[in-house]
Amino acid sequence: MTYTTFFSDLYHAIVGEGLPAARKKFAYWKQLSIACGIVIVLAAGFISYRWYAVHREKAAQKIFAECLDQQERAESGDGAITWAMVVDMWKSGYEQHKNSNLAPYFLAYAADASVKDGKVQEALQLFQSACAQMSRTSPLYSLYSVKLALMEGAINDNKQGMIEQLQRLADDTANKQRDQALYYLGLYYWTVNDLNNAAEVWQQLIEFSRQSDSPSPWAQLIEDKYQQLIDSGYPQFEQEKTLFAGALAAPESAS
Repeated sequence: MTYTTFFSDLYHAIVGEGLPAARKKFAYWKQLSIACGIVIVLAAGFISYRWYAVHREKAAQKIFAECLDQQERAESGDGAITWAMVVDMWKSGYEQHKNSNLAPYFLAYAADASVKDGKVQEALQLFQSACAQMSRTSPLYSLYSVKLALMEGAINDNKQGMIEQLQRLADDTANKQRDQALYYLGLYYWTVNDLNNAAEVWQQLIEFSRQSDSPSPWAQLIEDKYQQLIDSGYPQFEQEKTLFAGALAAPESAS
């Protein structure tokens, strides 16, 4: 509907229908014009936001790639780039792009660089912040949660907290990385010579692997551990090793 039609209708309403009818018709067109204006404003705002979001993410990706390049230089032994410099670059990237989807990953990489710089407490704080800001729908969230539990256990000597966190992740049936949590939980028990708990946890890992479309890479690491237990005088683990081999062979035999 054009403005010409609008004013034409308004004129005929006043002349042919009288002032009361004209007022009704004018009110209708006024409301319609306001509604159209709101829709236009919202559409323009949405388009502007989308443009801003795309531009923001592209800028963050560019800085992220530059930080990765500097980290690779530090890893290659380039004396011109120290790990302290790499940490500062990741932190700076985070400050510049803390509203982007990459924000938590800037902090996660800064934590890794801090470890290599010998500042483990700072690394832990950075990684805690990274996990706190990471979306639970991220495919890396569970992996990072396991890593955080291990870091807190090692750096803060919080073994009980680590066990509880790993157990929570292992019990979460919605967690697609349960096998990693089960592996490290069993590995902890194995390192403290709690072989019964280690066997129980790793048996769950074997079952998880058996039910998966393909054998879990974490389950494959258990075979070496069972052999070491058997060689150390624990023949009862021969059965678990046999079950493990059967779990790996199950997908092939089923076909």
